[in-house]
Amino acid sequence: AYSDGSTDANTTGRTLGARGQLLSLTPALLSAALFGLTPTLRKFGLESGVSVTDGLALTFTSAFLVFGSYFLSTKAGELRDRRAVHEARWFVLTGLLWSVATAAYFTALNLADTVVVVPLFYTSPLFAIGLSWLFLRDLEVIDAGVVLGASCVTVGSTIVVVFG
Repeated sequence: AYSDGSTDANTTGRTLGARGQLLSLTPALLSAALFGLTPTLRKFGLESGVSVTDGLALTFTSAFLVFGSYFLSTKAGELRDRRAVHEARWFVLTGLLWSVATAAYFTALNLADTVVVVPLFYTSPLFAIGLSWLFLRDLEVIDAGVVLGASCVTVGSTIVVVFG
């Protein structure tokens, strides 16, 4: 619940109470922990002889199965809505861009040390903020704190790559 008593899922412009903040951050923290684990597992797989192409195929197949199962169990009814299917083009574009990014990431892991590749990968917050500012001004709040936080991540990543 929000501090203003509302339970609307749209958080834009609303302040969450302490419990609401913790609950809303839990999936993000879990995601960060799992994302943190994956480079090590991927590098292990690449070092054990799995090719970049095979790694990509296994990654996308498992992601498709997991997300497909989740989608069908929670949102299958949305497939009947023509507007939802039309709007899915953004997710198709995202999938294509993510595929190219993941291929580049796997190739980089295959060619360089994990401790160099991963920090470079995590400079993405600056790109996300810049693109959100350009295209999502009405939906996203980008303030000095957000920019400062992303800058700290990027500077830290740069220090690891240059001096690590």
